[in-house]
Amino acid sequence: MSVPADVMALVRGDELARPDGARSARRFLAHGLVYAGSIVLAELIGHPVAWLVAWSVMAFVLLGAMGASHEAIHNNLFVGRSGNRIAGTLTAASGLVPFAGYRAYHLAHHADTRGPTDPEPSEAVRGPFIWVLAMIIGGLQFVVIAWSAVVGAVIGRPPSWARHSVHLAALRRAALVSGAQVALIAVLAVTAPGPLLRWWVAPLAILWVGGLAAMVVIPEHNELEPGGEAFVWTRTTLSNPVFRWFFWNNNLHTAHHLVPSVPWCRLPVVHAAISERCQHVERGYLSYHRKIMRTDARRARARQLT
Repeated sequence: MSVPADVMALVRGDELARPDGARSARRFLAHGLVYAGSIVLAELIGHPVAWLVAWSVMAFVLLGAMGASHEAIHNNLFVGRSGNRIAGTLTAASGLVPFAGYRAYHLAHHADTRGPTDPEPSEAVRGPFIWVLAMIIGGLQFVVIAWSAVVGAVIGRPPSWARHSVHLAALRRAALVSGAQVALIAVLAVTAPGPLLRWWVAPLAILWVGGLAAMVVIPEHNELEPGGEAFVWTRTTLSNPVFRWFFWNNNLHTAHHLVPSVPWCRLPVVHAAISERCQHVERGYLSYHRKIMRTDARRARARQLT
């Protein structure tokens, strides 16, 4: 994939590809305070409605953790690789995802986006039934795929996109971390099931089963054809400042695919430079999903008339 000369000159001239570790650390601290504060307030109020609100906010923080682990895959959080690896491992684990599996999967996606070797599902999400199904199982499918890479590496049967020696070594190391996480969860399920459920499992369920993760992933490439530049096969969703803050600007997906080495905090600069060339831009996630349903309704009416 070629990067336009003016974009590359911008990235190099303004040193946009250099991570800002201090800003990343501040964002981590802010997200942690939001998560912890939601728990404290809900515990103090003690009402089911308060917990529903808290879980919704906490789910967005967990979504942000997955966005941060995505940045760590590209070494965009901190200058050193070790800092990114540690941050990526911890943030991915908060979403019950092994970082090494996510990393192998995502790098394979970048290597052949929408192509025959892209591990991301290529089936178009359209129609009420497929849309509901994708919202319910889409997130879980990703979690299972990431775990399958770890298990496959351990038993000697990794998926095709995770067979490089670097990936295999990382996946086998990740098996130890993931095993320790599963053991810790099992212990907490016995010793502190209530806090475990309230403080982590409930918002995690909203993220993966409640459709939050699928809501933001589906628009990225849905129904777009492969080939050419990232402008052709990637969709950017502008959303709102609050969502962008939670999601580490990962909604600026065209800019990210065009120059993956640009970190989250400088991605808006690249987006501003390419915005007029982006062929697929949506105002928000909800409006995009409403558009899917309206388009499918029109298609259904057209089929009935023919």
